[in-house]
Amino acid sequence: MRPYITKQPERMRSFVAGITEAIAYIRRRPTEAKGILQKYTRVSDPMILQHAYDSDTATWKRCPSNPEGTKTILENLGVSGRAAAQFVTEFIDDQL
Repeated sequence: MRPYITKQPERMRSFVAGITEAIAYIRRRPTEAKGILQKYTRVSDPMILQHAYDSDTATWKRCPSNPEGTKTILENLGVSGRAAAQFVTEFIDDQL
């Protein structure tokens, strides 16, 4: 990714801004966010949607910018093999 960031810094900056904006939207507008979740998962049970919303947003930082947050996300995704901490060290590029 680093060579791509070097070649396409504005595109990557826009990508990071989009992710950050999505997190802010989901936090500000939980009803609409759960509606979107319902649409794409086809789950209509309000309790399940609330649980999914709560479990996702509980681990999100306001701005996804620190190594611990990235490590948590990787662990939640089941990163195995190399330790998540080592992967984060190689993975994070905070220039954006």
